[in-house]
Amino acid sequence: HITTKSKSSFLFAQLAERDFLCSKISDFLSSTPSAFGRQPFCADKATAVKPLRLHFPHNVSEEIQSHEAVKEGLWEMHFSEYGRGANMYRTPQLVDLVLRGIPDSLRAEMWVLLSGAKYQMLAEPNYYSELVKTSLSSVSSLVMDEIERDLRRSLPEHAAFQSEIGIDSLRRVL
Repeated sequence: HITTKSKSSFLFAQLAERDFLCSKISDFLSSTPSAFGRQPFCADKATAVKPLRLHFPHNVSEEIQSHEAVKEGLWEMHFSEYGRGANMYRTPQLVDLVLRGIPDSLRAEMWVLLSGAKYQMLAEPNYYSELVKTSLSSVSSLVMDEIERDLRRSLPEHAAFQSEIGIDSLRRVL
């Protein structure tokens, strides 16, 4: 699957000469200079933090762990056949895998890729930072006061939202 700059999409999965065509496109792209490949993938390094689930692990039953392992295996099989990352083919099997659930270990990677956020971030590296600056400067102090007041009342039973790490994450979302 290739999407052009003008947002036209091409699906090569059903072409008889798909391998030959993909090889030629790959050769062309590898010889074409591109700023995309050289930029680090991070919209705002100042706010990049590891997921809360890694800070606050919870006990997961063996059944759930087993189910996650099966899903991870299915995803790895898909990757080995159709590629991984930006070069991965979008297939009906991929849709089925998403509907079955993305394993926790792959969720961040797949969300950024499948939502198109990765390409948006590469095309406009400072867009998110500018949106944050704009929104912070335009939010009234009354709204900010309400958000600050609600932060510690949100999800009081969840340990992640009773710590500064979790509250900072929640603040960024709100």
